[in-house]
Amino acid sequence: MSPSSSSPSSTPTITTPTTTNVFDVGKYTTLLLSAEPNTCTTKSSLSLPPPKPLLIATPDAAGEFPLLLLLHGYLLYNSFYSQLIRHIASHGFIVIAPQLYTVAGPDSTDEIKSAAAITDWLPSGLHKVLPTHVQPNLTKIGLSGHSRGGKAAFALALGKVTTPSLKFSALIGIDPVDGMDKGKQTPPPVLTYIPHSFNLDMAVLVIGSGLGEVKKNPLFPPCAPKGINHEDFYKECCEPACYFVAKDYGHVDMLDDETKGIRGKTSYCLCKNGKSREPMRRFVGGVMVAFMKAYLEACGRATERYRHSPPPPATVASATVKVCIKLTPSRGYLEIDNVSKLVGLDLCFLGDEDVFDYLEQSAACNQTRERITEFLEKCKKYNLAKAEILNIVNIRPSSVVEIDPIIEECESRLGDSVEELVELVAEVLPAPPTQTESDNAGVEDKQEIPDGQQMDTS
Repeated sequence: MSPSSSSPSSTPTITTPTTTNVFDVGKYTTLLLSAEPNTCTTKSSLSLPPPKPLLIATPDAAGEFPLLLLLHGYLLYNSFYSQLIRHIASHGFIVIAPQLYTVAGPDSTDEIKSAAAITDWLPSGLHKVLPTHVQPNLTKIGLSGHSRGGKAAFALALGKVTTPSLKFSALIGIDPVDGMDKGKQTPPPVLTYIPHSFNLDMAVLVIGSGLGEVKKNPLFPPCAPKGINHEDFYKECCEPACYFVAKDYGHVDMLDDETKGIRGKTSYCLCKNGKSREPMRRFVGGVMVAFMKAYLEACGRATERYRHSPPPPATVASATVKVCIKLTPSRGYLEIDNVSKLVGLDLCFLGDEDVFDYLEQSAACNQTRERITEFLEKCKKYNLAKAEILNIVNIRPSSVVEIDPIIEECESRLGDSVEELVELVAEVLPAPPTQTESDNAGVEDKQEIPDGQQMDTS
């Protein structure tokens, strides 16, 4: 019997949330289901069993929900992710966690093929496992994986071994690892070490752990060594791609609080860990939910808006941290010093359908194609990245303080010429309407008196 079958076939999770914060439990009560394949020793009760054992977390509510496939890490059981997948399911997603293998060598080709076979099984077999009132939306499928499962997820999305019949709309790597160490990639290798080389027709989210590259003790290597970890995966992603790093947490800190058995105990011994798993698990689950709400739930609405109104001249490429974190479709990067503090906030990704609303209230709404073309030409000498230029166009920084966080290593790259760049922004790119109106209002609300001083009449 596989580890996943030890879970009851239908386990409700009681959820009575009072908030829609993605880091908290969502509004749906969830069920945890298991589905077994036919094997040489056991026969599945399903008329069309899955290729591999499955652990499925689903909302227990009538409706149609997007899907997420989650591939487990090296030698881990899918049941170790039960709290994480329930968290995601409580926000309105059906999460499918297969047990791809129990013992495996360095080659992950077979598990990539198995993940593809499971994806191909979904149209004909998934509805036989789910409650009749729960409908899977097979046009909105996300693919994710942790550790070696992250490598497998990227490999499957890139078509390294095989291509499934269904199309994925979003890809998530949870502390992905491409082998034993730099120069020791396991087959099939995924990383090419060529920036932006991943040819993926979907949005990508990479989540990293700061302690994953740190040794637990001198006897064991780090679980996510530098050179083959989250940083390298993100560098090869193309837009739109977002990247989060939880500095004070480890490679397996998103697993269940209690992972039983020998493998469960080794998850505490082999990898450098943070103080507790719950904050990291809420963080990972919340970021995944926010990302999927933008790129799965919002699918199609952006296209509809394009039909009715022309797109703005530029797309947003900013990342701001405040009460609500907004990461928009571009290469956004956020390093988290205090995960516990973050999960007390809210987070949302501005999906394509939200970008227009955001732009209408930003500096970008006042730009024209001619102005942007002029700025692109004049800023070439600064050798700015595409995302940096987009940020400048959309935010229109008016001081060195505002432009510094937009440009990576601003001081070392630009030096004194940063002030010249700020002047160029002011000269070429029009100010936001709100700023212009505020300036005009300030002038109108003041009248000059004989001694040359200004008197505020407001």
